[in-house]
Amino acid sequence: YILVMKGEFSFGKGAGADTGAMQSLPAGTVISVPSRAPFHESCKMGPCEVQIVSEGPGVEVMVDAKGQPILAARKS
Repeated sequence: YILVMKGEFSFGKGAGADTGAMQSLPAGTVISVPSRAPFHESCKMGPCEVQIVSEGPGVEVMVDAKGQPILAARKS
């Protein structure tokens, strides 16, 4: 799950980073993301603090606005 602790967190599901389709989530919001589901996030409105909790092995791939990897995938 993802818990928005402070600020406003922008979140979108899917492989494409469509910033116009992202939801703005205020502090106190909790959302669930299915296992291995791609998502993108941002703190567009200023600083924010989130807590991301997951179980088991996973792979994190950072991508640019066009969806191209910018860092090597790493296991979490």
